Amino acid sequence: YINNRKNYLNSINDNSVTILFSGNTYQRSADQDYPYSVNRNFYYLTGINQANIIKEKLKDIKFDKVFSSPLKRAYETATLITNNPIIKDNRLIERFGGELEGKLSKDNPKDIRYNDPNENRYGIENILDFRKRIFDFFDEITTKYQDENILVATHAGVSIYAKVYFEGEPINKDYESLKLKNCEVLTYENIKKKLYNKK
Repeated sequence: YINNRKNYLNSINDNSVTILFSGNTYQRSADQDYPYSVNRNFYYLTGINQANIIKEKLKDIKFDKVFSSPLKRAYETATLITNNPIIKDNRLIERFGGELEGKLSKDNPKDIRYNDPNENRYGIENILDFRKRIFDFFDEITTKYQDENILVATHAGVSIYAKVYFEGEPINKDYESLKLKNCEVLTYENIKKKLYNKK
């Protein structure tokens, strides 16, 4: 794992953005979660078997600015990785589920179309608004901090549109395939040169 870590650290250039998805906590019941566990592929590559040791693995990376969703899992991950001040930004919060927030999928109405860009019944945040706030966040940091290394700790749904921002639309329109896995890390280098699709 030491060699894997060194290879990763050597691959990081200055003026980069690293986007880290800390992982999901799956719901056991309406009021209880399964214990958090790191994605197996991430463990194989890094040897990290708990989120609280990510800091040790990334300790040699100097982040100039750190942004996080204010929600607990992402914020705790950011605090474990760095001692830098963490800027909480509501634009990094997962998509709002309205009246269905916190309910098990099996308990939701069967006619909900989560992937329909216009779906907003039950107070669900529609995808177009969700996407816009994520793009607004990345527009801001790539303009204000284009010569700095930025860490962003966020959630799986947000990671979809972070990838769209930096890489463009998926050719097959399969947005779910863009979702980061548990503890997966994305790095975008030379962000001032990046082209992105804001449609």
